[in-house]
Amino acid sequence: MFFQFSKVFWLVAAPGNLLALLLLLGAIGLFTRFQRTARAAVAVSALGFLLLGFGPFSAALIRPLEDRFARPAEPMAAPTGIIILGGGLKPAISRARDSLDVQEAGSRMIEAAALAQRFPQARVVFTGGIGVLDQNVATEVEIARLMLPAMGIAPERIVYEDRSRNTHENALFTREMLKPGEGETWLLVTSA
Repeated sequence: MFFQFSKVFWLVAAPGNLLALLLLLGAIGLFTRFQRTARAAVAVSALGFLLLGFGPFSAALIRPLEDRFARPAEPMAAPTGIIILGGGLKPAISRARDSLDVQEAGSRMIEAAALAQRFPQARVVFTGGIGVLDQNVATEVEIARLMLPAMGIAPERIVYEDRSRNTHENALFTREMLKPGEGETWLLVTSA
């Protein structure tokens, strides 16, 4: 239930969607007796789109999250394994076009492949199920099963977790699957 609520909530609360809704309401309001309020809504929406889409504001908001954890120091001891967080693939488009498509966070796959080559003894784990409400689409794991070996990672090194629908479940299900031991080091590959 929480998963469905979170997806519907974010559909409305995402800044871009919220601004689009404000723009739509403002545009409708221009044809009512609330024209003054409607003009303000359109202006605020336009300003919001400009700041978030073209200005440094969105980058300034995301930077603290991206910089929260530093990259591992060099040289780095060999890790027990490498966990690739889903979210960088486009399963529906990949399946429809019979291709391997990535989205903005696709750099996760490139970084993971580089780490897997650098640390050939490390296990490789890909975690990512279906992160959308429509459960009749391809999972990220389906695409990762094709992409990771194509990037030079031996299939026998890779373990897949395909039940997760969000980052919280990625962590829960991957930990449950791996049962990490004392003293093990796992690298998490995600955006930034």
